[in-house]
Amino acid sequence: MRPKLPMAPNRARSYPERSPPTYFWSRMKLHFLLFLGAFSLSAGAAPTRTAKSSKVTLGTNHQVTFGSTFTSAAATTRTSAGLAKGSALKTYVTGDADLTVNYAYKVSPRIQLGFLASYYADGDETKFKDGTESASKSSELKLYGFLTYNFSEALTSSYYLTGLLGKEQSSSSTQETGSPTEKSDDDLTGVGLVFGKRFSLRGLGIFNLTYSPSIGIKRSLVGGDLSSDSKIDTLDSINLDVLKFDLLF
Repeated sequence: MRPKLPMAPNRARSYPERSPPTYFWSRMKLHFLLFLGAFSLSAGAAPTRTAKSSKVTLGTNHQVTFGSTFTSAAATTRTSAGLAKGSALKTYVTGDADLTVNYAYKVSPRIQLGFLASYYADGDETKFKDGTESASKSSELKLYGFLTYNFSEALTSSYYLTGLLGKEQSSSSTQETGSPTEKSDDDLTGVGLVFGKRFSLRGLGIFNLTYSPSIGIKRSLVGGDLSSDSKIDTLDSINLDVLKFDLLF
């Protein structure tokens, strides 16, 4: 979550009203473009047919996942505010960056090994006309390994069960003229299970892309400031991914 912009000491400040979070919209636009690219690749792929039958065979050794939770994306955004007359602000700038990869490799007809690597960072910087400044920044790193068992060798239409294990680290800091820097560091160790089903889209002329909704549960052991300050030991989550696609090639 983006930290709140701090106030300068003993003065009431008026800040420009933010538009909907640029992070959300940048990710949505990028996911749409990535989906279109995967769609074009899949629709234009040339499937092969065996010599003795007309059955279409597709490569499924590699898998890249697109979705709201386990997603592959790359985006960056920078936003500057237009200030009205009488504003106490001199400049206001905010920005974020996001890079995530979700990849799996088929090591046997029914088993895939993969990893999820994700990095996200954002920040705000405000300068006031009286010469004071304030700034905040935060970052989050996720690294997970996972193993997927497919209940059928036909991966494009199989049920699957995924076990995952990994670490998450996040940090944030806030600086303000005349005040000490406030910092916070958290870390999580997560373990989870995801169950889902792939649906082939070859009936629509799309041979490599599959619709892959899933439901998952995860338990995370909490460390860092979140544990010491808030006295939180574990976090449990349930996630339903209904807008999720696997690109197999």
